[in-house]
Amino acid sequence: MLSRLAAVLVGAGALVFGFIGLREYLATQPDFPHGGFDLLYYDVQLFVLSSPPVDGGRNFPPLLEIARFAAPAVTVYALIEAGRRLFAAELARLRTRRTRGHDVVCGVSPVAYALTARLVGEGRRVVRIGSRDDSDAGYRHPPFVQGDPATLDVLRTAGVSRARALYACTSDGTVNLAIALAVSEVPRRRRGALEAHVQIDDPEFCLALQARRLGQPPSARLDLNFYSAHDLAARTLLARQPPPTVTDRAPRFMIIGASWFGLALAVELARHWRLLDPHRERPMELVLVDREAGAAVTRLRRRYPFLATVCRFTSHERDIGNLLDGDLPDEPPDRVYLCADDEEVALKLALTMDHFWHRGPRSLVVRLGRLGLLGKAFHEPDEDRLLDDVSGTLHLFDAVRAGSDPHLVEDSLVERLGRGIHESYLADRLREGAVWNSSRAMRQWTELSEDLKANNRAQAADVGRKLRAIGCALAPSPIWGQPEVLDDAAAAGRHPDLVEWSQLTESSREQNRAAIRQMPGYLADAGFQIVRLPGPSLLAADRDLALPLG
Repeated sequence: MLSRLAAVLVGAGALVFGFIGLREYLATQPDFPHGGFDLLYYDVQLFVLSSPPVDGGRNFPPLLEIARFAAPAVTVYALIEAGRRLFAAELARLRTRRTRGHDVVCGVSPVAYALTARLVGEGRRVVRIGSRDDSDAGYRHPPFVQGDPATLDVLRTAGVSRARALYACTSDGTVNLAIALAVSEVPRRRRGALEAHVQIDDPEFCLALQARRLGQPPSARLDLNFYSAHDLAARTLLARQPPPTVTDRAPRFMIIGASWFGLALAVELARHWRLLDPHRERPMELVLVDREAGAAVTRLRRRYPFLATVCRFTSHERDIGNLLDGDLPDEPPDRVYLCADDEEVALKLALTMDHFWHRGPRSLVVRLGRLGLLGKAFHEPDEDRLLDDVSGTLHLFDAVRAGSDPHLVEDSLVERLGRGIHESYLADRLREGAVWNSSRAMRQWTELSEDLKANNRAQAADVGRKLRAIGCALAPSPIWGQPEVLDDAAAAGRHPDLVEWSQLTESSREQNRAAIRQMPGYLADAGFQIVRLPGPSLLAADRDLALPLG
């Protein structure tokens, strides 16, 4: 920038000095016209190294002598700069293609922008793929590849063959899936599998893809992970701001807006309360307000069967945009979560419905996406705050940034399912009377030792193989019908890696049976069901061998 400014100043000076110097010089040279336009014409020619009055001349005035060298110097600089710009894109393309160990972010969505910023902030090398309509220049400081990220040429240009990880986070889940399919066709030129993290916002579609991926054996080239930014954001919100506990009754929460984030938040609230009330003595009260609240609750309870024993749902079928103070029950909930897809409506309700301002600090949470930066207006220190946060009652939650944490995104399905297996174990043990911290395993996942975490991960990673071995498959929990129930017979059969059933002790046999019996429970907690497939299973040939537990 400074060099360009210097070139402009030198060029302007050369033009002025040349005009003055030529006027003085040509006054003594009768062979050349020296009117105003003639002087300007000869002056401009200094920049192209050929001005007739000075060609072969001598004894020039000092100003003209300066201009004779300054003007061509500016021209040479301009030519070099033009050449650099002309070839810069191609050079950048070549450098990007040869980059190693970097992260590739695909998309022009708010999640893509936020994820890029966080990766760059952590010091990672990032290449971003965007389209022609990507006008957010603020995120172009990493190398930028323009084009369709679902095409092989664009992926190769971004150096995917040598990348560490790829994040497919456009606003369309089917496009993200197409990117994953295209990535699988790019040969690896780096040791180790490429991590491909694919954002699927539709919760049912995401569960379906996760089920199919878990049922597939691991690949040495591509480690494919489907995730929902809404699930990650909901988990982050409750980790940062745990729901309040009430001593004399069950807590009462209200979610306004049956958005994907709102429904994910309902499930996470239930998971949290299940560990606080393992005996199901006081079901958590959860009020859902939305025009489709009743249908949303029905689908949630069928998708996650444990909700029926943990929550008592109340549905208010209201148009959120027309809510007025007094439309809802008189008693304000312990915490209200405004999760409408229309962020402006959610913010307006938070600022106008004073009915919800009576439960203390951060008791009114507003989920924001594209308006996430508005939180600074309410949550800066007092001297810098633009707007009052109702004495701390109002909390604006940037769900896009929270759901774009690379460390959460990179949690594989095996990691999340392993965590779910442990939480299901904790719930069962607490219901049996165990107390927190009474053993190494009676701890929250974040406090669990690495060896116990590894055991849970191994059990999760082996789910697909076990189900294939007994002629079953994984699917999202049913919206209609009843899930399969596995009996003890499924724990004895044939598999290439098995040992003779008769050689096992009774305790080992029971361990096999218990592993099979527990599987439907923790899978259902994660939103999955087991489906028995038609035809003979791998075990039908021999019922005398035991299924290894992995």
